[in-house]
Amino acid sequence: MLNLFEKALANSSALEDAFKAVLAGMSDDDGNVIRDFANWIEQQALISIGTKLFVVLELLNGRTYQNTYERAEEQARLSGRDAKEILREQLNTYYERRIAFDSKFEDGKKFRYAALNAGGLGPSVFSPYCIVLKGSFQSSLDHIACLPGDSLVVTFSDDGSFDEPLFESQIAPHSRRHLLAAKERATEIPTVAREEWPSLILSGSRYFEVIFMGEVTLDSMQCVRVPEPEYTAKWDLTFQNLIANPNDAERALAHDFLQLRREQLAGRVIVEVI
Repeated sequence: MLNLFEKALANSSALEDAFKAVLAGMSDDDGNVIRDFANWIEQQALISIGTKLFVVLELLNGRTYQNTYERAEEQARLSGRDAKEILREQLNTYYERRIAFDSKFEDGKKFRYAALNAGGLGPSVFSPYCIVLKGSFQSSLDHIACLPGDSLVVTFSDDGSFDEPLFESQIAPHSRRHLLAAKERATEIPTVAREEWPSLILSGSRYFEVIFMGEVTLDSMQCVRVPEPEYTAKWDLTFQNLIANPNDAERALAHDFLQLRREQLAGRVIVEVI
């Protein structure tokens, strides 16, 4: 089996060379802007996880963040169902590729998937709540690497099979994440205003995937970012539309949001509405 993090480290020199080659093809002015962008990423980029409200509450209630395998195993233990069957249902159309990718690597079932975040929300293709992890947590990780996109897309061939050489050419150690990001966005960086740089790292369905191993708890969390429409909808459900007759699912969501608001006012979590 492959060691993903050793493969990432082994690609360091190639990434440095690729970054230099990009700069060599740019004008001096554009090259300087790209260097500034790389430095900004190195200093500012954090890790974020797109998730659902109930997962945020689990962290607030003292539980650790679970990856898909851990959640399937717990549900199997609690329900008596087969864990593999639950996992297939959870992953749905992503099941075959997720298993194909993770099974190639040592400790693949321990991987946690996140995204680089230098400001703003998480990828819109995932759940609306964005847990941003502290820089100190990021610095404490021994096993962390980065890809220029979704591992289930950027490391697979057109025939749907995992492409090991393609993977090896793209994986970056966390210490070179800034070079990967600057190289991938080099043609866009000079055309985008500095205040819009966060959108080059994470916007809509475009993001840099972070793969790491480590326990995520409430102490790991810097803040939770929520899209304004989502926050407003939950606020109205919980506090404004009290005459309405919500169904059981809406009542449960309102209860969860009420707890989040309590924890926010108590200072246990920072909620940023964007």
